[in-house]
Amino acid sequence: MGQLDGIKVLDFTTLLPGPYATKMLADMGAEVTKIENPSKQRLEDIFPPHVNGKPLVYQILNKNKKIEKINLKEPKGLKKAKSLIIDADILVEQFRPETMERLGLDYETVKSINPDIIYCSISAFGQNSTKAGHDLNFIAKSGIASLLAPSPTPPALQLGDMVGGSLHAVIGILSALLQRERNGQGCHIDISMTHCLMPLALLKSAYPLAGLAVPKPRTGILDGGSIYDFYETKDGRYLSLASLEKKFFDMLLKGLKIEYSGDDYLFDKKLKERIKNAIREKPLQHWENVFEGLDACVEPVLTIDEVVKQNPDVFYDMDVKLPIRFID
Repeated sequence: MGQLDGIKVLDFTTLLPGPYATKMLADMGAEVTKIENPSKQRLEDIFPPHVNGKPLVYQILNKNKKIEKINLKEPKGLKKAKSLIIDADILVEQFRPETMERLGLDYETVKSINPDIIYCSISAFGQNSTKAGHDLNFIAKSGIASLLAPSPTPPALQLGDMVGGSLHAVIGILSALLQRERNGQGCHIDISMTHCLMPLALLKSAYPLAGLAVPKPRTGILDGGSIYDFYETKDGRYLSLASLEKKFFDMLLKGLKIEYSGDDYLFDKKLKERIKNAIREKPLQHWENVFEGLDACVEPVLTIDEVVKQNPDVFYDMDVKLPIRFID
């Protein structure tokens, strides 16, 4: 039995933010109906790879959803959509602000059809801006890109879409469901992917909040300015070292067979160089074996194919499962 059994969701979204949000809801038991335009190419089809002639990302995002082909610009299609809204608990849309209004499916109209509806709007910059945007724009506008040393580089994952969009949408929807359970009222949730990224930089944004200058990249304790860093191994792989607390640091030295008598191990540049040299002398597998039995906060940097192979509880049957465990 799923946590959201009996909850009906209408998904008017494409690409990643909305589809992944509603996938999480579906994985928790919600009944998700995805609305697609029958005459328009699916944007998700652009994502490789393709399996059996079909885009695998699209299959993963929509595995547990019912697909309805509806042209919202036609009176017949609009009527069909409104008939689905009557019984829905949640509506998720990802158009630019004002688009749903032009289609005749804005929050006020939908609310008049179903007063209890929870209506979630995911957009680039919030409902007060009609500007278009993509993930790279969100990490730029949120300040995140300025922290990517030594210069802004497009990350290989979609932070704005999936962290700013998907995760915050689910948080908002679940909160709204709880609120509706208490007071019987639905609401309109405004998810700005850009604004939802901003708190991720909390440790840096605390400085200007305190009237201070933001430290330069790779000078702080958690961004490579200390021993907390990635270290290259003999075979060109990398080891993550996060031995901040003294008890973990002592285990680190034990594994590396390094002696240290200083009192500022975190920012001791000579010590960091010794650590670099020691790790570079052996391949990754050697260090995995060494630290397997040592509680030192040291872990290998795994490749994505290694992660998929090593975590069959998350990746299986050509699907990505919700990595949240509900323990009775």
